[in-house]
Amino acid sequence: MKKNNLEWHNEKRKLSELTPLPENPRKLSQKQKSDLEKSLIKFNLVEVPAINTDGQIIAGHQRIAILIALGKVKEIDVRVPNRKLTKAEVREYNVRSNKNTGEWDVELLQSQFLIDDLIDWGFDKSELDELFNHADFDSTTEEADGDSNELRTVKIILPQEIYRLWQEWIERVRRIYGAEQSESRAFEIAIVEALNIPEESLK
Repeated sequence: MKKNNLEWHNEKRKLSELTPLPENPRKLSQKQKSDLEKSLIKFNLVEVPAINTDGQIIAGHQRIAILIALGKVKEIDVRVPNRKLTKAEVREYNVRSNKNTGEWDVELLQSQFLIDDLIDWGFDKSELDELFNHADFDSTTEEADGDSNELRTVKIILPQEIYRLWQEWIERVRRIYGAEQSESRAFEIAIVEALNIPEESLK
């Protein structure tokens, strides 16, 4: 017999009424717990936990546990299904909610975010090293097309170590001169500083 299609809605539930899933396989390191706690304190509960109709938590165990420990709220929004999920469905979604989460665009992480911010927001240095060391990066620049004044985009493949040094310079310049600096402008400033040459020589 085919089960009814699932539909979910928000309800208010007291934290004291929610029960954890005994076989929840997700756990946090001390650092991950600390990072999640900082996030909840700063942003409150943004991603709503999911529970079964009997109040058993399906997704959001760690957030709920930290909220209980903080003791600042007694009641939260939760997502509740229109019918009770079977044990098999609960187990499947519990794993899916933690695993089916996509992957990082590493080049965007490096070019658009400061390393210090990423570490403060939950990454650790070894994790970033792992991401950046196993990715292929490229950079683009513009050069004059022959004798004309038109510029054409040229893609330059950079060795990983050189790319990382590039990004460290860009990050340093943006910290000093402002995060709004474009990558090309930040690189110009970095060259001027590193080589101790007049900025006019780059024009």
